[in-house]
Amino acid sequence: MILVAAGCDPAGWRGVDDGSAGRWIAECSEDAPARLRVKLTGRGQVNGGADGACFERGAVVALDARAAEGWVFGGWFGDATSVQPVIAVTLEGDTGVEAVFRRIPREGVTRVFAPFPAGTASVVLQGPFGPYTHGMETAWDFHLPWGTEALAAADGTVVELDEGVPRNPPGRPPREGPANFVMLEHEGGWFTRYVHLDTGGVLVELGQAVRRGEVLGVTGDTGLTFDPHLHFETRGADGEPLPVGFAESLRRDGSADEGDVMVSQNRAPATGTGGF
Repeated sequence: MILVAAGCDPAGWRGVDDGSAGRWIAECSEDAPARLRVKLTGRGQVNGGADGACFERGAVVALDARAAEGWVFGGWFGDATSVQPVIAVTLEGDTGVEAVFRRIPREGVTRVFAPFPAGTASVVLQGPFGPYTHGMETAWDFHLPWGTEALAAADGTVVELDEGVPRNPPGRPPREGPANFVMLEHEGGWFTRYVHLDTGGVLVELGQAVRRGEVLGVTGDTGLTFDPHLHFETRGADGEPLPVGFAESLRRDGSADEGDVMVSQNRAPATGTGGF
C-alpha cells in the first residue's frame, strides 16, 4: 500500500520501507517538491490545497476560501495577498498563505450579503439617502456590468416583480419611470428590492422561496439609469427605510457609502445551514 499526501504526484516520489509488512510510505523526492502551508484564522475552510501538501516547483495551485456559517472571508495574507476568495498561487519554493475569516456581528442591525456574485468587486455609486436619486431610501447603487447576476442578499420569498419594462433607447437620456425589479420578503417581515433588471431578465416567480446567493435575475438598462448598476434597497415591515450591515463591509458596523469598494462573498450556503 502506498500512502501519498494530497497534491503530490506519485511519479515524483520514492518509496521507503518502514519495516511493516506490505506497507510503504511515500516520501517527496529531493529535487521535486515545493511545500504549501495553509493557515486558517477564524472559521472556514480552504479547497484546492491541503496544509503541508507537496507540489512540483512551478506548479500553480488554485485555492478557494469558504467561510463557515456566521463568518465571512476577510482576505489572504502571507506569500500571497488578495481580498478575492479564489486565488492562484505559483509554488517556486516552500510557500505559506493564511486565510483569515471574520465573524459576522449579529447584534444591533440586520445583516445581508452583497447582492452580486462572490468574488465580484463593485464600487458604491450612491449610498443610503444619497443626494442624486435616493432621497429617503436606504438603498445602494452598485456599479456592475450589464448582464451581471443579481443574487438574493438573504433567504426570502418573492412577493413582487416586474420584467416587462423595455430597455432605454440607445443614445437617449434615461427616463423617469418604472424599472424591472424583484422584491423579496424575509423572515421577520422586512424586504429587499433589486432594481434596473433587464427586460425579460427576471429569473424567479411570484411566491418562490429563494436562499441567499440564488440568482434572481440579470442587470440591464431599465428605468432611471445613468451608468450600468444594480439598485439594492431595504425596507422594514412598515415599508420605512431599514438600515442594514453588509457582511463584506470593512466598516465595523457593516455600513457602505458612496465610493466604497465591496468584494462580494455571496454564495448559497451548504445544504442544511441557514442564511446566516
